[in-house]
Amino acid sequence: MSTPETDTDNGQTAKQRTAAQLESRAHAALRTAPALQAPSMLETRVYRELMRRAARPWWLRGFGSWPLGIQLLFLPLSAGFIKLAFLTAAGVSSAAGAASLSPLANTAQGHWQSLISAARTLQTVATLATRAIPQYWIYGAAGVTLMLYAALFGLGAIAFRSLIATPQDLRY
Repeated sequence: MSTPETDTDNGQTAKQRTAAQLESRAHAALRTAPALQAPSMLETRVYRELMRRAARPWWLRGFGSWPLGIQLLFLPLSAGFIKLAFLTAAGVSSAAGAASLSPLANTAQGHWQSLISAARTLQTVATLATRAIPQYWIYGAAGVTLMLYAALFGLGAIAFRSLIATPQDLRY
């Protein structure tokens, strides 16, 4: 039993037939179109850039284009430089420890310790204060702050629109 939409020959609907016809017409039109040509300078610019990249020294290229011997030496040399950095940091630390024996270093260290002590005291007071505030108040304050920020943004947009973006003759 066939419906009015279905073709009895091959079971395609009218929509499928028109889509297939549209596709074949589009393919035919595209086949008759001339091939697109690149701009005349494009080929020379691309070739020039390829030559410029090929002329760069190996250490400025990617790791894969380095000579094999250099690639094989890279890992142990990198590990050696990391060890050297740690040894240098340890040497600087021990030199700083030796310098702490001077009176100037002792004074600076005393000031630093008092600053750290004040920061820890401030942190303790802030922790005690925040534990005393109910959690809903913190969420409420954050919500109010967000709404005020949105209102400020909206007022700024209105002010910009009315004072700057509006032409002079339309201002009140």
